[in-house]
Amino acid sequence: MSSGPVTLVVARRPKPGSEAALEAWLEEIVAVAGRFPGHLGSLVVEPHPGQAEYVLIARYASQEHLQRWWDSAECAELLARGEALTRTMDIQTLTGMEGWFVAPERRAVPRPPGWKMWLVTWAVITPLVLLIGATLEPALGAWRQPWRTMATSAVLCALMTWAVMPLATRLLAGWLFGPVESPQPARGI
Repeated sequence: MSSGPVTLVVARRPKPGSEAALEAWLEEIVAVAGRFPGHLGSLVVEPHPGQAEYVLIARYASQEHLQRWWDSAECAELLARGEALTRTMDIQTLTGMEGWFVAPERRAVPRPPGWKMWLVTWAVITPLVLLIGATLEPALGAWRQPWRTMATSAVLCALMTWAVMPLATRLLAGWLFGPVESPQPARGI
């Protein structure tokens, strides 16, 4: 199980004529999800013109918190009601690198282009590798190479996931995700 933040992404395509009911249902599920421990925020991304898919994005402090919500009677009842309103549903849970690039809350925007994610990741990893190597090398110098690599990569991954990338994503949000004004309306808590 993940010990860090996790993002749940649920995409639903409404049955014809049920768009208004689906929007009301999404508002209700966001409100109920927000009452569960570990909930870090949710938003609903309404479809672009010409598209029909609504996307619910919910962040939780850990996989355990998300699972507690997902296994709850409230969630089961809401999901059952939502089935009557939709034709298709796609569910993703993001915990790795793709979770590094989640727009700041209340912003309905797509994931940044791959080249921007690569550039930010490279720009952040390069100094971290140098810093971690210089800091840990004296302490790990007697260790065999595979163990040194495992120790430094564990520190690097932890820093990237829980400290550096969340900060870098917030600081570079305007460049990564574009201006705050979005053509898609979003509702969130």
